Amino acid sequence: MNDRGSGGWLEPASWLWLAGGGSIAAALLHLACMFGGPGWYRWIGAGDDIARAVERGQIRPYLLTIGIAAILFGWAWFAFAAARLMPRPPLLRTGLVAIILVLLLRAAALFVPELWAPETGAAFKIVSSLIVLALGLSFLLGTIRAWPILSVRT
Repeated sequence: MNDRGSGGWLEPASWLWLAGGGSIAAALLHLACMFGGPGWYRWIGAGDDIARAVERGQIRPYLLTIGIAAILFGWAWFAFAAARLMPRPPLLRTGLVAIILVLLLRAAALFVPELWAPETGAAFKIVSSLIVLALGLSFLLGTIRAWPILSVRT
């Protein structure tokens, strides 16, 4: 199967759809924490400090959550724009490279114990790192395959 007109999973748009959809799912999960309360924040891995701040009714966790969700929605825009499904954002190729680096570095954080809060369990570290790795690889594969057409203004 080739990546030119086959309609299969090797097409750049397929990987970019996956990257965009994964980014939206992650954004919605983060936003759901705002309604789910402190237990949801703990489950998603925000840590006890953030969960306790939610319990105290502080606004900081909510602002952080909205900020993270906005970034993830922005990443979805870049993925869908690269797949030519949305208007092109400024610096599309540069943005995609930055997104890929952030995701792959976050996935690699699994191997740097000093970056994790002491209460973070091994299961969360592994599962979240694998999810972020899958998202990063979707962006990477889609971007590599679409790279030649990304310089063409649409």
